[in-house]
Amino acid sequence: DYRQLLLADYLFVNERLAAMVGYKNPNEIIGKQVKLWGKNLPVTGVVKDFHTVSFRDPIEATVDLEIEKTAESFHAYAIPADFEVREGDEVLLHGVPTDIAFGAQFTLQCRATIQRAGPVARAWTRLAGMFELTELYEVGFQPKDALEASLVPHIGASAR
Repeated sequence: DYRQLLLADYLFVNERLAAMVGYKNPNEIIGKQVKLWGKNLPVTGVVKDFHTVSFRDPIEATVDLEIEKTAESFHAYAIPADFEVREGDEVLLHGVPTDIAFGAQFTLQCRATIQRAGPVARAWTRLAGMFELTELYEVGFQPKDALEASLVPHIGASAR
């Protein structure tokens, strides 16, 4: 009942709210005053981010992205902070560089949208992985429009 909030003497916030108001370390917001419904409330704790809506709704997250394009390795690892990506989940990264120079090796933070797989898609991905029926991941360093445009000639050529 939202009316209980009007009687509150203190407030807990989640990590995302602490980051949104500018705190790199979420615990730095503890002890600060937050004005809510005309009342100043002290923040007494920070809880981990959690999903409060349908699991079919996309989840916004911050990821550490490690990119390397050298003679030894060519990879991009997207590692979500405090978030587990499971079989069949789709992760779309936002604001990542698309032109990686040879010899480059760096780590950056970026935003990601994660679409959770449903139970059937998750089971199918596990099964396909066991029998290697399909590729389990796809990596690209081109904007989506450029990638789709580069595939058009190949699709037309194979149809002849």
